[in-house]
Amino acid sequence: MSKLTNEDKSLFAEAVSDVTKLNTTSKVALTHPLRQKNSVGRQLLTSSHIISTTRHQDEETTTVDAQQKLTFKRPQLDAKAFKRLKSGLFQTLWQLDLHGLTETVADQQLQHFIHEAVAENARYLVIIHGKGYNSDIHKPVLKNLVNQRLRSFPQVLGFCSAQPKDGGSGAVYVFLQKLKPHHTI
Repeated sequence: MSKLTNEDKSLFAEAVSDVTKLNTTSKVALTHPLRQKNSVGRQLLTSSHIISTTRHQDEETTTVDAQQKLTFKRPQLDAKAFKRLKSGLFQTLWQLDLHGLTETVADQQLQHFIHEAVAENARYLVIIHGKGYNSDIHKPVLKNLVNQRLRSFPQVLGFCSAQPKDGGSGAVYVFLQKLKPHHTI
């Protein structure tokens, strides 16, 4: 491994100058909300609001590189909500880390994760895909998978690369549509 230059060290010091150390003694265990078999989200998913399972290979999306920021917004997502998403100023209990997975396994986990989040009426998600520096084909396979796959879900109103504190261009924030309960007459 090569040694860091003084310039590299000063750039790193500058980048992390406003970082504060977390208190490691106060840890909180987060759990997903209780899943009810007959929740509104599950009823809607099994009726007319089925999540798209279109293969990501069918989508026409430009391949992105490791440092490129991702941005996607559907017209029904207002500018204020999208700005809030990009700033990362929201609370989320829904996070998926795809690091180290094959493309096939990552795709399966991503689909399952989105399906569960929609069923539970989650709004904000964080998906960590990494930057692909260790990819055999020298491009971020999982980042491109996430970029393409998220666009195929009609419930995904928008997504964008995360703030540096949450992974930067190696992660995305996702905003999901809120499901509305059906009223039967």
